[in-house]
Amino acid sequence: MWDVGVRIGAALKQAYLSESKSTTTEERLSSSHKPHRPHIRKAHWHGFRSGKMKDENGNLIPADKRKFELKWLPPIAVNVEYDIELPVVIHKAKVH
Repeated sequence: MWDVGVRIGAALKQAYLSESKSTTTEERLSSSHKPHRPHIRKAHWHGFRSGKMKDENGNLIPADKRKFELKWLPPIAVNVEYDIELPVVIHKAKVH
């Protein structure tokens, strides 16, 4: 059994704190190839095209002639390191 999502909050917090200590705003803005800070990408619909890109003669097949599938993507953790030891944070909710 896996504890899914237990450490994401701690990983995001650690990344945010280490970034704010190690770089200035000017350094963050000047670097165009720096990877994105860890975050959760929202769930969304995404379209995928599949099939061959070129025909047997090497000509490109137009996108509208290829198969199109619309899929729902769940929330996705981006650039989150899971292999580091982080404390588990549990917030108690009020019961109404």
